[in-house]
Order: sequence, then structure tokens, then C-alpha cells
Amino acid sequence: LYYVEGNIYKELGNKEEAVKSYFKCAEINPDYEFGYIGAGILYYTLAVELQDKAANEFDDKKYEAIVVEFENALKSAIEPFEKAYAVSKDNDIRVNVAEYLKNIYYRFSSDSQEYMDGYKKYDEIVKTGQAK
Repeated sequence: LYYVEGNIYKELGNKEEAVKSYFKCAEINPDYEFGYIGAGILYYTLAVELQDKAANEFDDKKYEAIVVEFENALKSAIEPFEKAYAVSKDNDIRVNVAEYLKNIYYRFSSDSQEYMDGYKKYDEIVKTGQAK
């Protein structure tokens, strides 16, 4: 029910309450990957929206501020997706989560070896269709 509550909050635009509800799922059942997935998708979707907003911004200072928000939202998606990947027993779900993680880690792959390693790991999983 907390997952559904999270989805309702998300649709109402209340991202903070949505994330709280998604994480409440994990508190109740740490093996329930969908709470983590819900939070990850919320942050990822926010990042995509911010990326689109930045692409349409012509003022450099506003653009840079939006990019910071975009990067923070994208990085916020990492932890819940990593947890979902770790707890899920379903290969298809894990591969789908790996697709998100691959894209996120790729975005930051030039920033550090950690991000590059994450990108390589999840890229291989997506290519083979087999979670490790």
C-alpha cells in the first residue's frame, strides 16, 4: 500500500512524500524492490524533466543552476536503483534497473573511475541480458 501511496503522491506532484512512501516499503520489507524502484524512477524522471528545461534555457546562470539540479536528481536515483538491483531475485527486473544505472553512470563516467566502473558493469549486464 505504501508503494501505491508513493505513486499517488508522485502524481499529485508531492515528490518528498512520494519518496517517503517508497522508502517505507523497504522499511517494512527490505526485499521489496518496487519501493526502491519507485524512488529511483521518481528521481530519474525529475532529472529528465530538468534536462529538458535546461535545454530550453538561454540564460547561462539559470542554465547552470538547472544543470546542478539535474545532476543532483540523477545522483539521487543511484542509491535506490542500486538497492533494487541488489534485492531483486528477478533477472528481468534487475536488467531493467541496470539500464537506468548504466545511463546514470555513463553521464558521470568522465568524473571518476567509480562512475566509469559502474557504467561498464551495468552496460555489460544490459548487453548480455543477464544480471550478475
